[in-house]
Amino acid sequence: MLHITNGDTAVETLASGGVAGDILPWRDVLHDGPVPADVSLDELSRVRARFIADCGWGEFEDVVADFESRDRTLTSFGDHGEVTLWFEHDLYDQLQLIQLLDYFANQDLGSTRLSIVLTDSYLGTVSPAEVRSLWASRTGVTPGQFGLAREAWRTFRAPDPSDLQALCHRDTNDLPYLGAALRRHLEQFPWVGSGLSRIEAQAFAFLAKGRTTIREAFPASHHRVEDPIWLGDGVFVWYLEGLSTGRLPLLRLGPEPADPLAREVWLTEAGQAVAEGRADRVTVNGLERWLGGVRLSGTHVAWRWNPRSERLERTL
Repeated sequence: MLHITNGDTAVETLASGGVAGDILPWRDVLHDGPVPADVSLDELSRVRARFIADCGWGEFEDVVADFESRDRTLTSFGDHGEVTLWFEHDLYDQLQLIQLLDYFANQDLGSTRLSIVLTDSYLGTVSPAEVRSLWASRTGVTPGQFGLAREAWRTFRAPDPSDLQALCHRDTNDLPYLGAALRRHLEQFPWVGSGLSRIEAQAFAFLAKGRTTIREAFPASHHRVEDPIWLGDGVFVWYLEGLSTGRLPLLRLGPEPADPLAREVWLTEAGQAVAEGRADRVTVNGLERWLGGVRLSGTHVAWRWNPRSERLERTL
């Protein structure tokens, strides 16, 4: 028996619930950084490892080794009579889920049964009794789920997000949480007007109130204004660090204490102008970011999210 889930906290939860077999954490923040099309699992893992290392979240050699170990476990799925995918309803999990479903859709499963647990409960917080209940409710992956996941993974990795946007407006009930998750992904594109992504705009709205700490800014910018929550504090810090650089930094970070979440953060004058809608982040400092297969680069990025029409708009 092999269980695949979203990270180490969920691994601990499943173990505490007494599920039998091996448990594999799928550690990757696919909502940020390059996820290019037309590369193999091995090649993609190296691309992701380079991105993670460049963000300062680990040494490249260590991250590569972790991905290689993960992928060996995945590709040995035939050693197990059943593989179960345990994933939540948020953006972080749903992207991992479609990656895995796409992988298995392209394999000869042989005698291995592939099953799935989809939940709107956060696996890191459920009780052992709830784990057992979720396990009992698992279902076999259907052809409709395979087909939808393959299409979603392909469009997520495409250099043009048009098909992904179209998918968000179609029936995605085979994977009931996927449509909302993909729409949330699109909201991470620079917004018309400010050039900030949704999470950055939420952070600026809070930071406009005055100097604070990252520990205070993170839940105010995420947990209190989003449902489901999907972002880790390390990625949030990375966003802030990126906004503190450039020709005209939009915010300042104080000296880094032993506890990085205790670090102070505040808007600069340029950041205040962006927060008030008097300046555009992309125009001021440019942007260098990948969202799935889409590269956003320079001071005139090709795609923007329009909150009024609730759609991506091509700008070039």
